[in-house]
Formats: sequence, structure tokens, C-alpha cells
Amino acid sequence: MKLQNKLGLFNGLSKLLLVGLGALLIPPVVQQVAVAHTDQRLHEKKREVLGLIARDGLTTFLREEHDEAYADYNILKQEYITITPLRATERAGAPTERTFEEPRQVGKEVEDFRILSYVGPLSAAQTTSDARRYRLEIGSSLGTVELLTNTLRSLALWVLVAGAVLTVFVDAAFAHYLLRPLHELISRKLRGIRQPGEFSFARLDTDTTDFRQLDDSLSALMRQLQASFEKEREFMSNVSHELLTPTSILQSRFENMLQDPTLPEEHARQIVESQRTLYRLRNTVRRR
Repeated sequence: MKLQNKLGLFNGLSKLLLVGLGALLIPPVVQQVAVAHTDQRLHEKKREVLGLIARDGLTTFLREEHDEAYADYNILKQEYITITPLRATERAGAPTERTFEEPRQVGKEVEDFRILSYVGPLSAAQTTSDARRYRLEIGSSLGTVELLTNTLRSLALWVLVAGAVLTVFVDAAFAHYLLRPLHELISRKLRGIRQPGEFSFARLDTDTTDFRQLDDSLSALMRQLQASFEKEREFMSNVSHELLTPTSILQSRFENMLQDPTLPEEHARQIVESQRTLYRLRNTVRRR
């Protein structure tokens, strides 16, 4: 498998692992984010209610002389606000605030709510310890929280998947760009080279130090090989010259000996056999 393909496979598997980890880690994180966002909205509404009370007074919401409670639900029953006067026995102590989840009766149905409960004076003028205390509750349906959680979870997962896919292509393109000098070195300097003389010593156009060092080392090695081949060729040329001269002389002498009519037949056959051996030797030397 090619190096670029291995890098692409590794990047793809690493992104797949990242998506898997994200699918495991994102839901609880998103849940916490959605709850924190809901709590922030509840505190903002509490400040808005207290601001309205400070501006217009409690009479905007209830009549204190009748100890009436105030309740307001939005049209879809997903949020509500209640103001309840406390009994005289519950009027002592510092203001308290807590956030919790609890079911509430809404019409004929029971809904789960995320509730911000504040107990204390509602008017800025009520600063003494015997001031009238109220319970202010602001609730948001957990169905709304769940809807927000699902929306954020889906958005986060889609962003994660899209980011992983995008980075796979970006990594593949960058790996291709990064390994391009190596591909050029293989195709131009190694592939199809049958002998050292065909090697190209032109330097690679790259700013990657590792590839530049590889190119320089390969060029130095090929120069050594070319020098060795030249020495071998020169040696074989000298050897061929030194061998061809005596073989030519021997061939001439054998031919002269065969011209002698007094030469015995047995000797003639031996000389012919020697000529054949000499001929094979001469052909071998010439091919070199």
C-alpha cells in the first residue's frame, strides 16, 4: 500500500474514532449546556419581574390585604410565574434562592418543570427583618429543555461529522501536496532507470529538508555507481584489448599450422578444437 494511502486510511480511522468519542461525550455536555442556559433564562426573568415590581409595585400583581397569590402561564403552558405571600411564621430569615426540578399541575395535566424559587421580600422598600416575604417561582417546562437539548445535540453532532469529513479531505489534499516531491523523485529518478547513466541529477523543487536530503543522498549514491561502472567498463576494455591481441596471434598460428601438409591428422583435429575454444573466448571478450 502506498504511503499516501496509508496516511489517508489513518486519517479516516482517526476521524471516525473522533466522531465516535464525540457521540459519547457530546450528549452529557449538551445536557449541561441546555440546563445552564435554562437557569440563566430563569434568572433573567426573575430580574425582569423584580424590576417590574420595583417600578410598578406589588399591586400590579396582587392585593396584599387579601393574601392573594398570583400565577401566570404562557399560552402553551411551557413557562409560568407565581407569587405567593407567606404566612407570618415564614417571614423570618434571610432571602433564599434555589433551582430544582419538580412536577407541577397545569390544568388537567402534570408537567415537569425546571424551577427557580426565590423566598424573600420583593419590594426594595422592605428591608427590615419583619418585612412581608413572598415565594417567587419561575418555571420552564422540561419539555422545552429537552427540545433545546436535542437541537443542540443534533447541531453539535452534525458539526462534528461535517468537520471530520472536511478534515479528511483537507488532510488527504495536504498529504498529496506534502508527498508530491517523493512521487516526483520516484517517477523521474527511479522508475524506468535501466542503468546509472540514465539517472537525472536535477535537484527536486522542494522546501522539505527530509526530501532534499534524500535526493542529495540518492544523487551521491548514483554518482558513485556511475564511477564504478566507468571503472568496470574501462577495465573490461583493457582486458578485452589485452586478450584479443594474443588470441589473434594464436589464431593466425593455428591457421598456418593447418596449412602444413605433413601435419598428422590427430594433431590437426586437436588444433581445430583449440581454434573453436579460441573463437568462443574471442566472442566472449568482444561482447564484454
